[in-house]
Amino acid sequence: MRVGLAIQHFSARSEPAPSSPTSHLTQGPHKTMVPEFNHHDLRELIFRGFRIVYLLQDDGAFILRVVHGSRDLLALVRQEPWEIGG
Repeated sequence: MRVGLAIQHFSARSEPAPSSPTSHLTQGPHKTMVPEFNHHDLRELIFRGFRIVYLLQDDGAFILRVVHGSRDLLALVRQEPWEIGG
């Protein structure tokens, strides 16, 4: 999956990124849990006003959604539920 490339391409339309935003998903401590949910493996990274919501897995991270920060995340999930396991 070429999610990092897609995000870089998307962000390059406004200004070039000095480093890959997705490199933070698979490195270092994952401290930012998604406040709307009580799921310890569900995390988010804020990048240029967007919430990159991802699920930590044994072999890396799986990006669930890239959502503008002004959007209601709970409403989006109610419209289109996620399969994130227990």
